[in-house]
Amino acid sequence: MKTIAIVTATVTVAGAVGLIALSTKSESEADQPQTTIEASMEEYATTNLIQETTIAVYTDGWIEDDTGWRYQYTAGSYATDTCIIESEEKCYYFDDAGYLMRGWIQDDIGWRWHRGKEGTFFKNTIFYVGEPIPEGVESRQRYYYGEHYSLDEDGYRQTGWIKIGRARRRDEEEWNGESWYYFDENGRMIPDMYKTIWND
Repeated sequence: MKTIAIVTATVTVAGAVGLIALSTKSESEADQPQTTIEASMEEYATTNLIQETTIAVYTDGWIEDDTGWRYQYTAGSYATDTCIIESEEKCYYFDDAGYLMRGWIQDDIGWRWHRGKEGTFFKNTIFYVGEPIPEGVESRQRYYYGEHYSLDEDGYRQTGWIKIGRARRRDEEEWNGESWYYFDENGRMIPDMYKTIWND
Protein backbone atom coordinates (compact mmCIF):
# COMPACT_ATOMS: atom_id res chain seq x y z
CA MET A 1 0.00 0.00 0.00
CA LYS A 2 1.35 3.41 -0.95
CA THR A 3 1.83 5.90 1.93
CA ILE A 4 1.72 9.37 0.53
CA ALA A 5 2.40 11.36 3.68
CA ILE A 6 3.31 10.78 7.34
CA VAL A 7 1.71 12.90 10.05
CA THR A 8 3.09 12.96 13.61
CA ALA A 9 0.45 13.54 16.27
CA THR A 10 0.98 14.33 19.98
CA VAL A 11 -1.14 12.34 22.41
CA THR A 12 -1.43 12.82 26.20
CA VAL A 13 -1.68 9.44 27.89
CA ALA A 14 -3.50 8.34 31.01
CA GLY A 15 -0.29 8.31 33.05
CA ALA A 16 -0.72 12.04 33.64
CA VAL A 17 -3.77 11.32 35.74
CA GLY A 18 -1.69 9.13 37.99
CA LEU A 19 0.80 11.94 38.50
CA ILE A 20 -1.96 14.36 39.51
CA ALA A 21 -3.41 11.85 41.93
CA LEU A 22 -0.03 11.40 43.58
CA SER A 23 0.44 15.15 43.96
CA THR A 24 -2.85 15.63 45.82
CA LYS A 25 -2.08 13.33 48.76
CA SER A 26 -2.36 14.75 52.24
CA GLU A 27 0.76 15.23 54.38
CA SER A 28 -0.09 12.18 56.46
CA GLU A 29 -0.59 10.07 53.37
CA ALA A 30 2.66 11.33 51.89
CA ASP A 31 4.59 9.86 54.83
CA GLN A 32 3.30 6.39 54.03
CA PRO A 33 5.41 4.06 51.90
CA GLN A 34 4.31 3.79 48.24
CA THR A 35 2.59 0.65 47.14
CA THR A 36 3.81 -1.21 44.07
CA ILE A 37 0.88 0.15 42.01
CA GLU A 38 1.49 3.75 43.08
CA ALA A 39 5.20 3.48 42.29
CA SER A 40 4.45 2.09 38.85
CA MET A 41 1.98 4.88 38.13
CA GLU A 42 4.48 7.52 39.20
CA GLU A 43 7.22 6.04 37.01
CA TYR A 44 4.84 5.75 34.00
CA ALA A 45 3.55 9.30 34.49
CA THR A 46 7.07 10.69 34.69
CA THR A 47 8.43 8.97 31.59
CA ASN A 48 5.34 8.63 29.39
CA LEU A 49 3.36 11.84 29.70
CA ILE A 50 3.64 12.41 25.94
CA GLN A 51 4.03 9.90 23.18
CA GLU A 52 4.10 10.21 19.40
CA THR A 53 2.09 8.14 16.99
CA THR A 54 2.41 7.85 13.21
CA ILE A 55 -0.72 8.08 11.04
CA ALA A 56 -0.72 7.09 7.35
CA VAL A 57 -2.42 9.60 5.05
CA TYR A 58 -3.26 8.73 1.41
CA THR A 59 -4.10 10.81 -1.62
CA ASP A 60 -5.89 10.08 -4.87
CA GLY A 61 -3.58 8.49 -7.42
CA TRP A 62 -2.60 5.62 -9.71
CA ILE A 63 -0.91 2.51 -8.33
CA GLU A 64 0.55 -0.28 -10.48
CA ASP A 65 1.21 -3.84 -9.34
CA ASP A 66 1.91 -7.15 -11.08
CA THR A 67 -1.73 -7.42 -12.19
CA GLY A 68 -2.29 -3.94 -13.56
CA TRP A 69 -3.32 -0.39 -12.68
CA ARG A 70 -5.62 0.64 -9.85
CA TYR A 71 -6.83 4.01 -8.60
CA GLN A 72 -6.54 4.68 -4.88
CA TYR A 73 -8.67 7.17 -2.94
CA THR A 74 -7.50 9.25 0.05
CA ALA A 75 -9.10 6.77 2.47
CA GLY A 76 -6.91 4.00 1.10
CA SER A 77 -9.70 2.19 -0.80
CA TYR A 78 -9.75 1.59 -4.57
CA ALA A 79 -12.13 2.44 -7.40
CA THR A 80 -14.08 -0.75 -8.21
CA ASP A 81 -16.81 -1.60 -10.72
CA THR A 82 -17.12 2.03 -11.78
CA CYS A 83 -16.08 4.65 -14.31
CA ILE A 84 -14.07 7.74 -13.37
CA ILE A 85 -14.65 10.64 -15.76
CA GLU A 86 -11.67 12.98 -15.98
CA SER A 87 -12.95 15.18 -18.82
CA GLU A 88 -15.18 15.08 -21.88
CA GLU A 89 -12.45 13.16 -23.70
CA LYS A 90 -11.07 10.95 -20.93
CA CYS A 91 -12.62 8.32 -18.67
CA TYR A 92 -11.41 5.19 -16.92
CA TYR A 93 -13.27 1.92 -16.35
CA PHE A 94 -12.52 -0.40 -13.42
CA ASP A 95 -13.60 -4.00 -12.89
CA ASP A 96 -14.99 -5.46 -9.64
CA ALA A 97 -11.44 -6.19 -8.44
CA GLY A 98 -10.45 -2.55 -8.91
CA TYR A 99 -8.21 -2.94 -11.97
CA LEU A 100 -8.25 -0.65 -14.98
CA MET A 101 -10.01 -2.18 -17.97
CA ARG A 102 -8.73 -2.12 -21.53
CA GLY A 103 -10.33 -3.41 -24.72
CA TRP A 104 -14.00 -3.78 -25.68
CA ILE A 105 -16.34 -2.08 -23.23
CA GLN A 106 -20.12 -2.04 -23.61
CA ASP A 107 -22.39 0.75 -22.38
CA ASP A 108 -26.02 1.68 -23.04
CA ILE A 109 -25.21 2.68 -26.63
CA GLY A 110 -22.90 -0.07 -27.82
CA TRP A 111 -19.33 -1.38 -27.88
CA ARG A 112 -16.15 0.71 -27.92
CA TRP A 113 -12.45 -0.14 -27.61
CA HIS A 114 -10.92 1.56 -24.59
CA ARG A 115 -7.19 2.31 -24.61
CA GLY A 116 -6.65 1.76 -20.87
CA LYS A 117 -4.30 4.17 -19.11
CA GLU A 118 -4.66 6.74 -21.90
CA GLY A 119 -8.33 7.06 -20.98
CA THR A 120 -9.54 7.40 -24.58
CA PHE A 121 -11.27 5.36 -27.30
CA PHE A 122 -10.29 4.60 -30.88
CA LYS A 123 -12.54 6.62 -33.22
CA ASN A 124 -13.19 7.19 -36.92
CA THR A 125 -11.18 4.22 -38.09
CA ILE A 126 -11.17 0.65 -39.32
CA PHE A 127 -9.96 -1.08 -36.19
CA TYR A 128 -7.99 -4.32 -36.51
CA VAL A 129 -7.84 -7.05 -33.85
CA GLY A 130 -5.47 -9.96 -34.44
CA GLU A 131 -1.92 -10.98 -35.19
CA PRO A 132 0.26 -8.69 -37.32
CA ILE A 133 -0.63 -8.95 -41.02
CA PRO A 134 2.27 -10.42 -43.02
CA GLU A 135 4.23 -8.05 -45.21
CA GLY A 136 3.35 -8.09 -48.85
CA VAL A 137 -0.38 -8.70 -48.41
CA GLU A 138 -2.06 -6.42 -50.90
CA SER A 139 -5.22 -4.39 -51.00
CA ARG A 140 -8.40 -5.99 -49.72
CA GLN A 141 -6.73 -9.34 -49.01
CA ARG A 142 -5.64 -7.93 -45.66
CA TYR A 143 -9.26 -7.99 -44.51
CA TYR A 144 -9.10 -11.80 -44.42
CA TYR A 145 -6.68 -11.61 -41.48
CA GLY A 146 -7.97 -11.16 -37.93
CA GLU A 147 -11.09 -9.08 -37.31
CA HIS A 148 -11.90 -5.63 -38.63
CA TYR A 149 -14.40 -3.18 -37.14
CA SER A 150 -15.64 0.16 -38.39
CA LEU A 151 -15.70 2.68 -35.52
CA ASP A 152 -17.72 5.89 -35.79
CA GLU A 153 -16.84 9.40 -34.57
CA ASP A 154 -17.66 8.40 -30.98
CA GLY A 155 -15.81 5.10 -31.19
CA TYR A 156 -18.83 2.78 -31.44
CA ARG A 157 -18.93 -0.27 -33.70
CA GLN A 158 -20.96 0.23 -36.85
CA THR A 159 -23.04 -2.40 -38.59
CA GLY A 160 -24.40 -2.85 -42.10
CA TRP A 161 -22.88 -1.48 -45.31
CA ILE A 162 -20.06 0.98 -44.60
CA LYS A 163 -17.98 2.93 -47.10
CA ILE A 164 -14.35 2.55 -46.12
CA GLY A 165 -12.38 3.92 -49.03
CA ARG A 166 -12.02 4.89 -52.67
CA ALA A 167 -11.85 2.58 -55.66
CA ARG A 168 -10.58 2.73 -59.22
CA ARG A 169 -10.56 0.43 -62.20
CA ARG A 170 -7.34 -1.35 -62.98
CA ASP A 171 -6.89 0.41 -66.31
CA GLU A 172 -7.63 3.88 -64.97
CA GLU A 173 -5.65 6.32 -62.84
CA GLU A 174 -8.61 8.25 -61.53
CA TRP A 175 -10.27 7.20 -58.28
CA ASN A 176 -13.90 7.36 -59.36
CA GLY A 177 -15.49 4.74 -57.13
CA GLU A 178 -16.27 3.86 -53.53
CA SER A 179 -15.45 0.64 -51.67
CA TRP A 180 -18.20 -0.68 -49.42
CA TYR A 181 -18.01 -3.59 -46.96
CA TYR A 182 -20.64 -5.27 -44.86
CA PHE A 183 -20.31 -5.43 -41.06
CA ASP A 184 -22.43 -7.99 -39.20
CA GLU A 185 -24.60 -7.50 -36.10
CA ASN A 186 -21.47 -7.63 -33.89
CA GLY A 187 -19.73 -5.00 -35.98
CA ARG A 188 -17.27 -7.44 -37.60
CA MET A 189 -16.43 -7.05 -41.28
CA ILE A 190 -17.46 -9.83 -43.65
CA PRO A 191 -14.66 -9.66 -46.27
CA ASP A 192 -16.61 -11.56 -48.91
CA MET A 193 -19.48 -9.07 -48.72
CA TYR A 194 -17.90 -6.32 -50.73
CA LYS A 195 -19.14 -3.98 -53.43
CA THR A 196 -17.94 -1.05 -55.47
CA ILE A 197 -20.16 1.89 -56.32
CA TRP A 198 -18.93 3.81 -59.36
CA ASN A 199 -19.57 7.51 -59.70
CA ASP A 200 -19.77 7.55 -63.50
